[in-house]
This record gives sequence, structure tokens and C-alpha cells, in this order.
Amino acid sequence: MPTPDWRAEKSAALIKQICHVLHQARTKSASTDAVSFTRGDVGFLLWNATKLYCNAKEEMNDGSGHTWSPELPEFLLDHPEQCEETLGLVADKDYRDPYYDGQQDQPPGK
Repeated sequence: MPTPDWRAEKSAALIKQICHVLHQARTKSASTDAVSFTRGDVGFLLWNATKLYCNAKEEMNDGSGHTWSPELPEFLLDHPEQCEETLGLVADKDYRDPYYDGQQDQPPGK
């Protein structure tokens, strides 16, 4: 079974490549090498890659705190140029995404 370090490394490489493609698509107008994709396609890839990355980082940090939220892949879709910085923040052992804080206290549907 792959180690958390290996999973974090591979998922980070995938996230960086996706962000690079997004950034290139935004900065270049139509070219002969252009590939057509939808936000949903890329969003699906980022959703899964960020989930894997954050799970690996949480496991490396003794499972403390949530580092992933649905806002993370959305942020990277909108700001692919901030990919390295974002992954660095999430990798910090003291980082905790507040998205899920208090969610357990809320009754379903509220």
C-alpha cells in the first residue's frame, strides 16, 4: 500500500499539472494545440486529486483536523496561478479548514 508521503507527492503533481493546464488555457488564446474541456471535467479531477492530497496530509499529521473542503477545488479552478501557494498552506501541519467546524452540531437539513 502506498505511503501517505507517496500519495501526497503524486496527488500534488496531478493538481499542479491541472492548474498549469488551466492557467495556460486562460493566458493563451486559441492555438493549434488547444484542447477543449469543461469546468465540470476539470473540477471533477481537482475534486478527487485535492481530496487524495488532503487525506494523505491529514494522515501524515496524525489525522488531526480537516484540511479539505469542497471550496478547495473550486478555489483552484478560479485561481490556478495560486496552486503552489495553496498546496503549501494546506500542507502546513497547523492548517485546518474551518468548513466543517460546527457542522456536527447542526441537525440534518439545516
